[in-house]
Amino acid sequence: MPLQDNQGNHFRGQVVSVAEDAIIVDLNHPMAGQPLHFKGTILNVRPATPEELSHGHAHGPDGHHGH
Repeated sequence: MPLQDNQGNHFRGQVVSVAEDAIIVDLNHPMAGQPLHFKGTILNVRPATPEELSHGHAHGPDGHHGH
């Protein structure tokens, strides 16, 4: 069934149960719970910066965002 939130975003739900005083709707994406397989290509490899090594993670091209 088509639904809309208070901000005007549209999404779909699936009615899973109807009772006399309640309806249960599943709002999960249709692919929820399904195995997903991704393929990717490594385009570039670079050494970690000293800051990344000290923090234990990569910061990426846009810098560090408080992680």
